[in-house]
Amino acid sequence: MQASGVSQKTISNIEQAGKLDSNFTFASAEQLAQAFEYQVWQLLIPYGIELEADEFKQLVTGVDQLLKNYAEANREGRQIIERIAEREAQYVRP
Repeated sequence: MQASGVSQKTISNIEQAGKLDSNFTFASAEQLAQAFEYQVWQLLIPYGIELEADEFKQLVTGVDQLLKNYAEANREGRQIIERIAEREAQYVRP
């Protein structure tokens, strides 16, 4: 995508096989995210998760708020957030 400053070859590699070439840097990720009006962490959402647009927006909003809460929490608060997340994740594991 020209607007991102990231080469089309790199973008194609990411889309088709999830591969990053050795020239892909955090700065490249920032440029790509900015071009799509995403935050960098949103590029880390696993490919293949099928979500409707409203579900994706809800996921992004929820994770963004979770990250903010985690960053603002003290050590004990972060430990509580981690325990709750782990407990909730156990309910959906096969």
